[in-house]
Amino acid sequence: MYMPLVASEDGVVQLIKQPGVSLEPGDILGILTLDDPGRVKHAKPFEGLLPTMGTPAVTGNKPHQRFVRCIGVLTDILDGFDNQAIMAAIMKDLIDILHDPELPFSELTAILSSLSGRIPAKLDDSIHAALEAARSKGDFPTARIKKILENFVENNVLPQDRPMFRTQLGAIYDVLDRYTGGLKGHEVKVWANLLEKYEATERMFGGSIEARILSLREQNKDDLDKVLSLVLSHIKVSSKAKLVMMILNYIKTSGMNVSNAESPLYKVLQNLASLEAKSSTSVSLKAREVLIMGQMPSYEERLGQMETVLKSSVTSQYYGEQVNTAHTPSADVLRELSDSRYTVYDVLSTFFEHEDPMVPLAAFEVYIRRAYKAYTLLSIDYEEGDALDDGDSPSIVTWRFNLGQSHSPPSTPRISLFGRHQSQPIRVGAISSFPNITALSRGFTKVASALPQFDAAEYNQRYGNPQSPPNVLNVALRLFDEEDDMQDDAWFEKLTAFVNEQSVTLRGRGVGRVSIMLCRRGQYPVYLTLREVDRIWTEEQSIRNIEPALAFQLELSRLSNYKLKPVFVESKQIHIYHAIARENQMDNRFFVRALVRPGRLRGSMSTAEYLISETDRLVTSVLDALELVTAEQRNTDCNHIFLNFIYNLAVTYEDVLAAISGFIERHGKRLWRLHVTGSEIRIALEDDEGNVTPIRCIIENVSGFIVNYHGYQEITTDRGTTILKSIGEKGPLHLQPVHQAYSTKESLQPKRYQAHLIGTTYVYDFPDLFSKALQNLWDAARATNPSLVKPKVLLESKELVLDEHDQLAEVDRAPGNNNFGMVGWVFTLRTPEFPQGRRVVVVANDITYKIGSFGPVEDQFFYLVTQYARELGLPRIYLSANSGARIGLAEELIPLFSAAWNEEGHPEKGVNYLYLTHENFLKLEEQGHDSVKTVDIEVEGELRHKITDIIGLQDGLGVESLKGSGLIAGETSRAYDDIFTITLVTARSVGIGAYLVRLGERAVQVEGQPIILTGAGALNKVLGREVYTSNLQLGGTQIMFKNGVSHLTASSDLEGATHILKWLSFVPEVKDGALPVLESSDSWDRDIGYTPPKGAYDPRWFIEGKTDETTSEWMSGFFDKGSFQETLSGWAQTVVVGRARLGGIPMGVIAVETRTIERVVPADPANPASFEQRIMEAGQVWYPNSAYKTAQAIFDFNREGLPLIIFANWRGFSGGQQDMYDEVLKQGSKIVDGLSSYKQPIFVYIVPNGELRGGAWVVLDPSINSEQMEMYADVEARAGVLEPEGIVEIKFRQNRITALMERLDAEYAKLKNESKDNTKTTEERAAATAALERREAILQPTYKQIALLYADLHDRTGRMEAKGCAKPTVWKDARRKFYWAVRSRIARSAASAQLAEASPGSTSEYRLHLLDSLASIDATMDERQVSEALEKLDLSQTMTQLRADYLMRRMIEVTKEDRKAAMTGFARLADNLSDEERNSLITVLQNATRSPAPPSYATSS
Repeated sequence: MYMPLVASEDGVVQLIKQPGVSLEPGDILGILTLDDPGRVKHAKPFEGLLPTMGTPAVTGNKPHQRFVRCIGVLTDILDGFDNQAIMAAIMKDLIDILHDPELPFSELTAILSSLSGRIPAKLDDSIHAALEAARSKGDFPTARIKKILENFVENNVLPQDRPMFRTQLGAIYDVLDRYTGGLKGHEVKVWANLLEKYEATERMFGGSIEARILSLREQNKDDLDKVLSLVLSHIKVSSKAKLVMMILNYIKTSGMNVSNAESPLYKVLQNLASLEAKSSTSVSLKAREVLIMGQMPSYEERLGQMETVLKSSVTSQYYGEQVNTAHTPSADVLRELSDSRYTVYDVLSTFFEHEDPMVPLAAFEVYIRRAYKAYTLLSIDYEEGDALDDGDSPSIVTWRFNLGQSHSPPSTPRISLFGRHQSQPIRVGAISSFPNITALSRGFTKVASALPQFDAAEYNQRYGNPQSPPNVLNVALRLFDEEDDMQDDAWFEKLTAFVNEQSVTLRGRGVGRVSIMLCRRGQYPVYLTLREVDRIWTEEQSIRNIEPALAFQLELSRLSNYKLKPVFVESKQIHIYHAIARENQMDNRFFVRALVRPGRLRGSMSTAEYLISETDRLVTSVLDALELVTAEQRNTDCNHIFLNFIYNLAVTYEDVLAAISGFIERHGKRLWRLHVTGSEIRIALEDDEGNVTPIRCIIENVSGFIVNYHGYQEITTDRGTTILKSIGEKGPLHLQPVHQAYSTKESLQPKRYQAHLIGTTYVYDFPDLFSKALQNLWDAARATNPSLVKPKVLLESKELVLDEHDQLAEVDRAPGNNNFGMVGWVFTLRTPEFPQGRRVVVVANDITYKIGSFGPVEDQFFYLVTQYARELGLPRIYLSANSGARIGLAEELIPLFSAAWNEEGHPEKGVNYLYLTHENFLKLEEQGHDSVKTVDIEVEGELRHKITDIIGLQDGLGVESLKGSGLIAGETSRAYDDIFTITLVTARSVGIGAYLVRLGERAVQVEGQPIILTGAGALNKVLGREVYTSNLQLGGTQIMFKNGVSHLTASSDLEGATHILKWLSFVPEVKDGALPVLESSDSWDRDIGYTPPKGAYDPRWFIEGKTDETTSEWMSGFFDKGSFQETLSGWAQTVVVGRARLGGIPMGVIAVETRTIERVVPADPANPASFEQRIMEAGQVWYPNSAYKTAQAIFDFNREGLPLIIFANWRGFSGGQQDMYDEVLKQGSKIVDGLSSYKQPIFVYIVPNGELRGGAWVVLDPSINSEQMEMYADVEARAGVLEPEGIVEIKFRQNRITALMERLDAEYAKLKNESKDNTKTTEERAAATAALERREAILQPTYKQIALLYADLHDRTGRMEAKGCAKPTVWKDARRKFYWAVRSRIARSAASAQLAEASPGSTSEYRLHLLDSLASIDATMDERQVSEALEKLDLSQTMTQLRADYLMRRMIEVTKEDRKAAMTGFARLADNLSDEERNSLITVLQNATRSPAPPSYATSS
């Protein structure tokens, strides 16, 4: 296209783009340099300051006005209008206002001002008086004003006027209701309303945003502005989340009661905590945290309780004495704290300094006994300080201990520091605390000196050469004043340097570990643990923020196969380690470890409920932390979570199972998204008698669809080691050591991870996936029929591999050994229909090999696998996950070629040709011949090989891939005609991949996986603008399921596999095989419970049954309960198609929708002029799409070998102009094409209160395929060319109706005669005519009804039967009748097919007559008797005779046509006979007399 560019000023054009270059939209082609630049005024950026505008509207300073403004701003933010700049200030202002006692007074005063003059003055004065009286006290008089209002209404307002009066005072009542609970109650309602607004919007979103928007549009089709506002709000979810987090943080710190289950705040927090959308993760976590905090006692409560316990442990009061006696701490009293199951350390540090000098000693002892619970404590000694707290003389507690011998919980296997043949040393620890770093510097040596002198040589001689000295030193820094505090990293650096300065002192005291606690009021201590390595004290980062005595419970020794790097997160309870396998650098994962300390419960929450809630909260915290760290390490996979409940829990194993099942249900999707493939939870169960059982629950999900759960009990062997023993079914860790190291990643995991990133299952995991789907199918089948016996092995797979002759062979090969991007199997499926096994062929793309593209090798393999399935007559399943035909470039040529420019030295002028220098040409020849075609030219003495064609050394760079695509497209088309083909779209299917989906016809599409010809990005480039945002817009389920390309949709690969297996359950084992009849628990011998009524209804109700809305009773349908599988339900919804079982016999089903359906035609984003169309399609009418759907279903059922029943209820075809243009005739004709070629029995049944008219009858008439089709009509059904109304308009017009009136109505006849009686006067005749007209008007409705009834009587079943068009049937008994009809027709059809095979020239009439004769069938027999007779019939001898007759007839025909050729053939036949056979033939020929020709099969006579 040429477009002139005209400039209004003179100048010189300077081209920037040269001719021949490719252009992008927006490229500058050239610049016009003006002769007079001053003629053009250039736009310049504004560099000044905008004036201060102020607020858009005037707002007052009164409390209620400020409140309205604040709520308005925050509501706007929640509506998606970003106002982050003032959010914090508004939030702070709102909190101040909510606490302002003047707020309710201000609100009510404003309302009273607006009502002044409209309410009685007496009432106004009373309310004002109450307000003034209460204002001085500061309490809003809600109850008082309510009483004033009610008294006034009772005494001064008439009863009939009271509702209106109360409505007039609605604003006052509203204020009183909001402030019923005072300012605090009002505040709770305000925060609850804001949070509820966020939750109500975000609950609608999650998963695919496109699918959610489409769903919202469908729900709010009459109010699309609402959808727009919801989407706008959701788009700004990150901004909204900041506000919600601010509100939740305020609620958490404000002390509001959130534990009351009836509180609106509690309810909205529960709803927020259950949000699953990724965008609401942080909000959900915080809401759960707030709820948990609400269930726990406050810090102040626990502070008071602890102080009471500590004081009582160091004092005694005796009767008669006024003074308490102080003594060293009592271990018995302190046991309440040291053995407590609840959090202690966040409060305990407060008492490391106290006015009573004995209290810190008691606090230290609690710390020691609690931290060293798994060790054996030998003694505890106290050294009281000087109480000055300046560091010179601190209080110190020392203790002697060694490794515990008992394996009682909560201990787990530990890393022993000493060999088992040596005795354990007595270790000593010391603990003290200081208010700041200065005091620590002064008193550290004093604390260390509390430990005994250490002789390293003697120690080594006695105990060998240990990893480190035995003693420990714990120091607490009480950072209760902000001026003494600093950032944690600064503390770590400063304290590490300080400890290194004390190294000589520490060595002299045998200190192997120094632990420093940074204690802040109300917070869990931050731990810094240092050990000496090569005479330098460094932090042991792997146990940062955990008490070292408890650190062994993280079981870090199990990570010995990995190099660990701690990753620090905000939560001190969670420890994350980035791990890289020592032997495989590609094994890159996170290990998350957490120690759970249960908190004290209050309210109605049980320990079991707490276990679920706490596990949920902690897992959410873990996943939230993991989400943050994986942002920096995106290639991690196989992440692992370990939760260790430190203290015993009074729950049962069943409670744990309940918690685990909920854990998987609630967190499964997020765990999978974060690549968490393993989770381990350790809990010590304690029963009522105090018996403790430590158990481990291990959950694994490596492939993404099979969740393996195993429970183990920890038991101690006679040798003292701890092993795992399975609870129930034996798991993979049964009898394995508890401390066994985690194994590294298996070889398939990188490919599995790659497939998961694309959103599909790794190709070699599909056998397991189908096995899991088969398990689900058996579970469903056994639920309805418990007598079924499930095989032990449900699926066996043999991989199809090319042998040395490029032929397929079934072999057992290890997964992942494919060397091209296609994999095939033969599955042996043991299904409920075939418990001994049925075979299917499966072919799948490997998306991890060259992104699943089709190259020549893949095309050939796909072709051979499909041929293999056709040769064996087996169903073929295609698992589609591809990127279309393979493309590429000759990589070997890229570093070698050179470019010849149009003008040497000026590459911007363009390129002339590409060439190879002679040197590079030789290099290329060394790599391989025929990689490139060249022409030799000489330029300035240089020999150049000008490139004319690039062939490439590799196969699959271009057209050869397209050739292969054509090969497999043709083979797939043939396979659909020949065998059962079905496709699971498990990932994107592009180009030829999309065509293969369609050519195989039956398709199950997984949500989020598109079927496209060209990607959205490529189309956007062609269109020159960003039109499509994703491939799902082009080929997602909202497109392909709605247009009939996809028959079914699935939310996951597992559900898709389940759909396929259920579909297969209706299909014969092999081509032309027997139908897979499944014994049904729903007897054939029953009435049908649901009867189709007159008017609109859902046809699925009479197909599969329904639950009665009023009685809740089950109303059975025509087919077996639960057997109906509908397909193509998203497309052409005026027709319903699917498969179901009748007494266990599989059948195809076609039914009619009687309700009006709305069809939505979406707007095309590429065409701005297009718009969404909503087309209403009436029920009982065939439209072009529904006629096509009917024909498509008939073709599918025929190829699947299914008998078909059509529940007819059509009034005809839609014949409007648009429908005629949309080829309704063409699509309707396809129905006839399908029925005429159908090879199985077809039953057309006009349902109760149904009708079949005109062209609809024509395309379903049994004469289309008289050998297979039968027509039945219910006694309440109707059929005819036109409906009675139409017939009456044509054949029973008004003149015939009046004649009928004259014949049947004596008065009408009399008046008519009088009106025509010439003997009467003109006035009399006129009066008679007027009376006649009045009489006719009265009779007209009745006689119109008579005419319609008369016409309707022609359409009834009796006439259909009399004319031989249909057989009458009663609906209630139809199931019994059709069961035996289907059985007899199947048996007759199968026998007829056998006879046709034996005698190809015979007619259907002859075969049917022969069958009736052989089975002794006569017209008096019912369908059951016919069925039983045919099923018992043995045709072997008859078929032998027929084959002989056919062969003889063919030989006679050949002899007549060419005697010479026939004799030559007989001679060659004789050569293949034995001598005995040859002699027998000679004898026959010699004795033969001329006989007539064999009987003709053209007729049945």
